[in-house]
Amino acid sequence: ICDIVAECKLVFNTIPILVLGEQVLSCLQKDTLIIDLASKPGGVDFEAANKCGLKTLWALGLPGKKQPVSAGRVQATVIIDMLDDMGVI
Repeated sequence: ICDIVAECKLVFNTIPILVLGEQVLSCLQKDTLIIDLASKPGGVDFEAANKCGLKTLWALGLPGKKQPVSAGRVQATVIIDMLDDMGVI
């Protein structure tokens, strides 16, 4: 991961498990912005990122906050598809 993120100026995380820990964060350039879209506990060690001088944003619930109707439709569609695949409906 270090080889990849070392060249990034913007990093998005969507995985709710620690992915961007101290080792990976130390590979990032100081002007890289990290946006964590994952639900709690998130995937970024925010304390380590702060120590590295990196800018971070934890955008919890962003789809629901900015596009609640669209986000709700997508979630409903996925849930219905999953129930259909399981033979529940």
